[in-house]
Amino acid sequence: MKSIAAWWGDLASSSWQHRLSRRMRREIGWVGFVGLAMIGTALIGGQLAGHGLEQGREALAAQRARLLRAAEMVESAPQGEKRLLAAYYARRFPGESTLPERLAELYAQADTHGIAIRRVDYRAAAEPATPLQRITLDLPVQGDFARIHGWLSAVLVAMPELGLEAISVKRAGSESASIEAELRLVLFVGAGR
Repeated sequence: MKSIAAWWGDLASSSWQHRLSRRMRREIGWVGFVGLAMIGTALIGGQLAGHGLEQGREALAAQRARLLRAAEMVESAPQGEKRLLAAYYARRFPGESTLPERLAELYAQADTHGIAIRRVDYRAAAEPATPLQRITLDLPVQGDFARIHGWLSAVLVAMPELGLEAISVKRAGSESASIEAELRLVLFVGAGR
């Protein structure tokens, strides 16, 4: 194997001799030739690196195509499951448009049981990971305990989409039959229906 100095000498004496005049070779000197050699090496290295980058780019493109195909398969496979879940939510929970009817049912049941609802404060929020809207109702009610208990039992049976989240009970006095209760009910309805 030739040494680098011998190789460089051969290169300098043959091909470079024709291109560069003797004076130019003298002015450039060995430092200039080393600089030219470094530039040539950088160009060759850049070409080789560019080839490697191109292969890497092709491999990434192929991997991306595989991942996209897999994602399409995952999205298309559970379409039946998504339809089944959508049908379940549509059948089990009333739509958001039925909220006035559901509140009217709540008031009607209260009147039937002799319960006075003073006001209703409510907040709506989307229920995460479901197509449902969560309506939180804060109800201050007044009546005797047996009637409030009977009303709550009837409402929870008649409206399975309704749940009791919290209850706070106050009695005016130890002899009083009437109580004041703060109820927090949660009503789940289908969002956008």
